[in-house]
Amino acid sequence: YLLKELITMKLWNNPNFPKCDWKHVDVYDIADGDPDALLHSCEACGREDVRYVHQLEHNSWDEDIEVGCICAGKLTGDIEEAKRLERETRNRTSRRDRWLEREWKISRNGNPNLKSRHRGTRYHVVIFKSRYGQWNFQATVEKPRYQLDDPSPFAPVNPLHCGFKTTEYKGKVWYKNLNQAKLAAFDAIF
Repeated sequence: YLLKELITMKLWNNPNFPKCDWKHVDVYDIADGDPDALLHSCEACGREDVRYVHQLEHNSWDEDIEVGCICAGKLTGDIEEAKRLERETRNRTSRRDRWLEREWKISRNGNPNLKSRHRGTRYHVVIFKSRYGQWNFQATVEKPRYQLDDPSPFAPVNPLHCGFKTTEYKGKVWYKNLNQAKLAAFDAIF
């Protein structure tokens, strides 16, 4: 373990380490809702307080590396893309943290449900309890469809709304409590 730390902290100084042409694999929040979680160390520069980890891959490097935003931007050659991906991950984490605090209504059947809109997309989530005391969810997501008024290449871009594309999500496993089912619904649709 200590040897890996010594090696990874010096990746920038390693002459065999490729310093460009890396590709993003994923960006994730290492804390994932846990304020006491240990933060990650950047494998390229050694910075120790990385919460949003960028996982990168390279054709001539044996394994993926996990770095911070600035190192990801330098290694991929696109700092703006690295910042955008991190911002999206931060926003998703923030929305997930607020998901349980939202005002859930109770249906006639006694099931918590939530109707919401985000960037033109409509969401309807229903949480239900089995007769055995376990929880699950069902969600409907309606994304808007658009069409151009004039199909010619010289037409101004003027999308017209033309209905919704509907996707159904159902929980595949049962959860022990209501909040676990709500978070599983969030993870399925976002």
